[in-house]
Amino acid sequence: MNKTEEQLDSIEETLQLLIRKFEELAGRAIKFPEIKVPDYSAYLQQIHQRLKVLERHNSAETVSRLIENLIRKIDAIPREIPMRHHHHVETRSRGFVITALILIMSSAMAIGLGAHLWWTNRSLKENDLKYRMIRFEHPKASQWAEDIYRKDPKAARRATRELEKEELAILQAEAEARRKKEEATEAREKLKSLKDN
Repeated sequence: MNKTEEQLDSIEETLQLLIRKFEELAGRAIKFPEIKVPDYSAYLQQIHQRLKVLERHNSAETVSRLIENLIRKIDAIPREIPMRHHHHVETRSRGFVITALILIMSSAMAIGLGAHLWWTNRSLKENDLKYRMIRFEHPKASQWAEDIYRKDPKAARRATRELEKEELAILQAEAEARRKKEEATEAREKLKSLKDN
């Protein structure tokens, strides 16, 4: 018990000490720093006047009148807007059209020329291959043709044309002879068949 009493005594002493300290603090005057608040009354007055002006301008009547005007204008817009398409060539665009036609024509000509040159080049490659084959098989004949062409190309061309004409005439004569021979053979067979009957 002794301990309990001692603890109670110490608690009482502590409480009395705290009470005295609180009384001292209560007796003192608290000094706060002085704060200066600026005077905003003039600004507030100006804001109040501007709000009144805005209130007059944006009253409910004004807004409703504006909305009604807007609705009338929207109702006046037709549901389908008629449109007419008018296509024509203006004088300013004629130069463009002429230029475009010239470009198209020149492109077509270039494509045609390219195709012609391709075909000619293909034919030349074939003739080159044929000539090389003949040169390997008949070197004397190819040497003769080269010698004649080197001496006088124009004369070589004329001679080639004449040789081709002669060859063509010979081929035609041979074909005609074959045809006549076949006709003669058919006539003999027909005659023979008539005699046998």
